[in-house]
Amino acid sequence: MNTNNTIPDVCELLPHGAGMTFIQTLEYCENGRAVARVNLKSLTLFSDEVDRLPSYLGLECMVQTVAAMVGLKRYQNREKPLVGLILGTRRCRFEDANFPSEGMLTVEIKMLMMEEPLGVFEGKVLSDERVIVHGQVKAIQPQTESQLNELLAGTL
Repeated sequence: MNTNNTIPDVCELLPHGAGMTFIQTLEYCENGRAVARVNLKSLTLFSDEVDRLPSYLGLECMVQTVAAMVGLKRYQNREKPLVGLILGTRRCRFEDANFPSEGMLTVEIKMLMMEEPLGVFEGKVLSDERVIVHGQVKAIQPQTESQLNELLAGTL
C-alpha cells in the first residue's frame, strides 16, 4: 500500500505551475483508487468578496487528483508528468454552492476505465465527511507533445 511517506510531493506528480496546484497531498493511491487532501486556505485566490469558495472548484480538485494518480505511475517509472485535458463530466452534482472558507477537503477518486490515453474516473469531494461535489470525469492524456498539439488544433 502507498502511504504518505512513500508518495512524493504532489509538485513532482503534476505539471501545474506555482499557485495552481490545489491538492496538497496525495494520501493514498492503489488499485485504481486515490485520496488527496486540499487545504481550503490555499484556494483564497478564488474566494468572492465575502470569502466564499465556489464548490465548482471541487471539479478541479478531482481532476488534479486524477492527474496525481497518473503522475505517480509515471514518477515510479522515472518519467515526467504529462499534460492531461478534461473531455467532460457526467452526472456531476454540486450539493452546495460554496465550500467552507477554511478547513480541509478530502478528494476520493476511483478509476472506472483506462485505455491510454483515455480515462474515466468517478470522484467526490468531501468536507467533514459530507459530500459537496460528486460525478464522473473523462480525460485524455496525450503521450507526446505532438499528440497534444494535434489535439489542441483539432486534428487528432
